[in-house]
Amino acid sequence: MTYLEIKPEDETMKWGLLACMVATMLIAGCGGGDTEESGEPTDNVATAPAPSAPAPPPPPPPPAPGETPSAETPSPSPSEPVDRKPAVTGVGKKGKGYGTGPIATPVAAYFSTRQRVVFDIQIASAMNLYHATNQRFPKTHEEFMKEIIEKNMIKLPELAPGESYRYDPEKAAKQSQYDPNDPPLWVEKTR
Repeated sequence: MTYLEIKPEDETMKWGLLACMVATMLIAGCGGGDTEESGEPTDNVATAPAPSAPAPPPPPPPPAPGETPSAETPSPSPSEPVDRKPAVTGVGKKGKGYGTGPIATPVAAYFSTRQRVVFDIQIASAMNLYHATNQRFPKTHEEFMKEIIEKNMIKLPELAPGESYRYDPEKAAKQSQYDPNDPPLWVEKTR
């Protein structure tokens, strides 16, 4: 027998060893991160503190005796949006909080890519086609949902509880073509 000769039983052992190594790497990469003494998982990644919500504006001064309150300052409604952000890649519920690693990073990239296809390609194409056909963008949120989302069978990414999509027709009217980097579609989080 020469030094480089491989017997059939050695071939089986080589594949078994390779399978064990792959399984060990997968298991090691799937850990939930370290845990602190409190038992809370940590990702060992430095994070910036969460931005605090801006302070509400001070209430208007009370009217002077004999004056009636001004109709220009409406009272805030309880359904008024608290947080409003553009509907761009990353707003969806899926693909967040997985951390990093050989499994988590591709999963997060998958969901990010799906959202990018929806916002940057499907909606942009549908909006530009609608504008070319009608010489305008949809005039209401309902028209946007019916003519753009439903007719083109676009599946918007699922949002976190309390969030909803809102189309801004005034912003769209100012655009000559749909800009996925500055969309007239928003994600609003209500109280």
